[in-house]
Amino acid sequence: MRLVDGPAEQGIWSALDEGAGEQQYDSIATAYDRVVGNRIYQRIVWGNDISRDDAFARTAGRSSAGWWLDAGCGSLLFTAAAHAESGRPTVLLDVSIGMLQRARQRLVERSGRLPEHVVLIQGDVFALPFRASSFGSILCPGIIHLFENPAELLESLAAVLEPGGGLYLSSLVTDRWLGRIMLKVGQRTGESPNPLRTEALAEVVTTVFDRTPQSETRGNMAHLWLKTATRPVAQPPFPLDALVRETDRKGN
Repeated sequence: MRLVDGPAEQGIWSALDEGAGEQQYDSIATAYDRVVGNRIYQRIVWGNDISRDDAFARTAGRSSAGWWLDAGCGSLLFTAAAHAESGRPTVLLDVSIGMLQRARQRLVERSGRLPEHVVLIQGDVFALPFRASSFGSILCPGIIHLFENPAELLESLAAVLEPGGGLYLSSLVTDRWLGRIMLKVGQRTGESPNPLRTEALAEVVTTVFDRTPQSETRGNMAHLWLKTATRPVAQPPFPLDALVRETDRKGN
């Protein structure tokens, strides 16, 4: 784990190799936010009320004690307030440094500085640099439809979620006709390679976690959540160093 160089990246760590290069959303983070953050766009195209995403994140934040992971946090477009106000030790992880820069900016704008309970990490959701059973809650907001194999992502999250912990997952789904057309277009371009209905996504979650999630779908946005089976496990202490696998401790 290393601190990313440069004033724009202040306070951001990286678990990627130094030669990883630019990621997909680095250069388009600002434009992406302008489109996706538009309430009218969300309502018309996806049938979604973005206030649901804020409420869902707050529920995840209240669901447990201990560390909270936001896996694929993006720019905190809809969740900055929930993270700034939660007070829980929190890891915000995204592969895009551009998205993390915007996430950091939103937190600073709300709090006057980067909140002490928040750590930003550039990392791969398929190769999480954390010890097993490290997190009491995991939020994975709106990214699972971007991947061909959702089970692979869910297995990565399951490995770092503590027994009795809570998974909070949102995803675009094909339940509504207009969004279904958009997702099918994305399937042809590779943006959404395996669009699913809510029921199909819930089946994948059930297979990975051996628990049937609760779900709520409005338009083309599904929110799913569950608690894992409980067994005794030692809580990792604060600070961040206690979470990171030995192989990912690369120094500053």
